[in-house]
Formats: sequence, C-alpha cells, structure tokens
Amino acid sequence: MKVLKTVVALGIVSILAGCSASPEVQQARAFIAANSPVKGANKAECDLMWQQAQYFIMKNSTRKLQMATDIVIETHNTTDVGQRSGSAMRLNKADGSCEIEGSMNMYMIGMDSVMTANMIRAIKSAQPAISIEQMIYFMPLMGRGF
Repeated sequence: MKVLKTVVALGIVSILAGCSASPEVQQARAFIAANSPVKGANKAECDLMWQQAQYFIMKNSTRKLQMATDIVIETHNTTDVGQRSGSAMRLNKADGSCEIEGSMNMYMIGMDSVMTANMIRAIKSAQPAISIEQMIYFMPLMGRGF
C-alpha cells in the first residue's frame, strides 16, 4: 500500500512538473524576467501605466479589490481552484520616472506566470494618446474639417 501511495504521489508530481514546463509557461517566465519591472520615463507615463495595471487587475481577478493607493494595488488572495488574484507595486523616483512590478496569482501551476506576463504586456502598452508637442503642432489644423 505504501508503494502504491508513493507511485501515485510521484505521478502527480510529474504531471504538475510537466504543466509548469510547457512552452507557453517557459516563454511567459522568460518574458517576465526580461521585462519586469516595467519602467516609466515621466510622471504622465507612469500615471497612465499605473491606471492600466489597476484596470488589468480588476478585469482579470476574480477576487475583490482589497487596496488601491498611489503605490499599491491588491486584491484578496485566492482561496480555491479557478480563482485569480492580482497585485502591483509602484516605485516613484525623484526624477519623475517610476518602476511598476505586478503579479497575478492562480491555483494552477504555471498559469500565474502566463497571466503575469499578460499583465506586463498590458502595462507596457499604455501610452499617452498625444504629447504636448504633437498637440501644439496639430492645433492650427484643428477645426478645418479634415
């Protein structure tokens, strides 16, 4: 009986290890290592990326928001299979730049890495719609009907 339990336990461990080593999970982990934390160049970019982080967490978490401040976003932790929670931290620097680090957590081995990589992609995709310089350039063209 003890041998059977050992064999079953080893089987479960090997299945779980296989899941976490899938190409999708490996790619996600490599992406996280290369792109985290996400860096913003100035306050406007940092604020926009921070809003994107909060939006991603709220949209993709199954848990309620526990805290949302200027430097921390956090949902309640997952307590069951299929639930997703998220968190992010923002480090503001004296020159106006920032670093944002986020993570999504699940009860499925490896899938938390995939969700975290997706979160980083979403944060990095946040860009101001138009810069002040572009606005000044296009102001004379506004109102001409084209």
